[in-house]
Amino acid sequence: MTLPKFHRIFNDTYAQNIYWIKCTPEQFKQRYELEFKEELPISSFDGLFLVGQKRHKKWINIAVIWCNEGTSFGAAAHEIFHCAHWILRSRNIHLDNPSCAEAYAYLIQSITNQILKKWKFRKDNL
Repeated sequence: MTLPKFHRIFNDTYAQNIYWIKCTPEQFKQRYELEFKEELPISSFDGLFLVGQKRHKKWINIAVIWCNEGTSFGAAAHEIFHCAHWILRSRNIHLDNPSCAEAYAYLIQSITNQILKKWKFRKDNL
């Protein structure tokens, strides 16, 4: 069986690589460990956000979003929020500051638009 591959999203505003994958938990664990050379303890979830480091190709602190096959887009939105929160917090932009809320909204919109455009979620999954 061929493992699904990570799909790259690049956010120009924050110069951040985000890798997205939609597959079973077992496939994600295998692909992640193959790509990042790190063990990934995982059980059945709807999705997961984590920060990975791909040492052999010099990637550092890349955002990884995984959604389980057949999950709703709501689960993807949940992981997209975690991703946006990590990206902005790592740049000292905090959600508890009311003047920063728009930065969160725009980044979530940008990531969501790229995922929707590239992976064409079915309307019944939105």
